[in-house]
Amino acid sequence: SEKRDIPALLASVKTLPVLTFSSIESFADDGGMIALIRETQMQGAFERTFIRYEVNTASVYSSKLYVDPDALELARKVIR
Repeated sequence: SEKRDIPALLASVKTLPVLTFSSIESFADDGGMIALIRETQMQGAFERTFIRYEVNTASVYSSKLYVDPDALELARKVIR
């Protein structure tokens, strides 16, 4: 419901040390720092749900924050 306000919100905290994350689709692509992605996989008769994440390193570093390189290796997608 807040998706339309995301660009203004991200612009207002762009250079502040504020971690931004959301499960809104394309959040990291649109300038957010971390996007949480829900993935479902079938394993036989069982369904497993995983939470993956994408990281926008340009947004992280412009806020003077740091992401551990190991966390970047585990990310589903890293946007530079």
